[in-house]
Amino acid sequence: TLTQKNSVAETAAAPLATQIPVTSLDFLAAGTLSTSSPDAGTKTLTASETPEVVIPSVAPPPETVSTRTITLGGTKGSGQSLWISSNDGPYTRVVAENNETTWSASVNLVNGANDLRIVAADVALNMSAEVIVPTVTYSYTVVAPTVMPPPLTVSDVPWTVLNGVKATGESIWISSNSGRSYTPLTPKDTATTWSASVKLVNGINLFSVIAKDTAANPSAAVTVPSITYTVTAPTVTPPPATVPTHSVTLSGRKVPGESIWISSDGGRSYTQLVASNTSTDWSALVDLVRGDNHFTVLAEDVASNTSAPVTVSLITCTAVTPMPGSQTLTLLQGPTLVPLAPTAK
Repeated sequence: TLTQKNSVAETAAAPLATQIPVTSLDFLAAGTLSTSSPDAGTKTLTASETPEVVIPSVAPPPETVSTRTITLGGTKGSGQSLWISSNDGPYTRVVAENNETTWSASVNLVNGANDLRIVAADVALNMSAEVIVPTVTYSYTVVAPTVMPPPLTVSDVPWTVLNGVKATGESIWISSNSGRSYTPLTPKDTATTWSASVKLVNGINLFSVIAKDTAANPSAAVTVPSITYTVTAPTVTPPPATVPTHSVTLSGRKVPGESIWISSDGGRSYTQLVASNTSTDWSALVDLVRGDNHFTVLAEDVASNTSAPVTVSLITCTAVTPMPGSQTLTLLQGPTLVPLAPTAK
């Protein structure tokens, strides 16, 4: 290594040759030079040739910044290069050797406090004294997205489109559980606007969205106004009040894309009566039991959201014969036997 040489006493000492690689050189935080490999290009220096190195100046930077990179600048000696150390790390060159007496360079910051030190070096890589740069605090935040007001109510189609504005390079994430977890809504891209389709559930839908930068750092959450979604219940054409057979056809109107489901146990369980289709009419044959038959029907959308149930008018089945496949036995009355009168002798 070669230590800093600036004093007159040192220049009076006997010449000492030191081999220093010109390439792949970096300054250590302690203010010394380290070599990388003995076969790199070298330059011979002698203590008697060591000049004074002009101490650079640095224009005071802002105390707090919101960008990851800042530009530093100031003055230096002609023919010098500039090197910088961040938070006691090694020195790295930020300005190559040149004949200018002013300098500027972009410096990358870390989140939080950044303590920077700068030195100048001459052509022989002799160092100046260090210049302490005032601490720069990088206050890192991801820009929160905006959300255009969505429709307050949506019917029958179980999704809606959300859109807004974001910072370039960000992705958009959404939560439907008050921010406990988020799922990706749009990938990161260079656009400054975003748009995506969001699935809805029956009732009130509450969403929050965040943005994430390329390092997956999240922004503050943005609350989306509540969206109320409802599935339109089907209509039922009033069936006959009394039916002499063990089946009846129910029919009515529905929303395209919906399926129709029926219950005969007061809504505790439902079975599909009509599959999802694009028609606005529906009809289906329903089995009856002898006596009173109570039914409720409902509609279901493609996302399995269900409508409110609709009560079907009471249907009384008066059929005497059992239903096909029934195990019920019906005892029919046989012929009546009448005794014959006694035959005369």
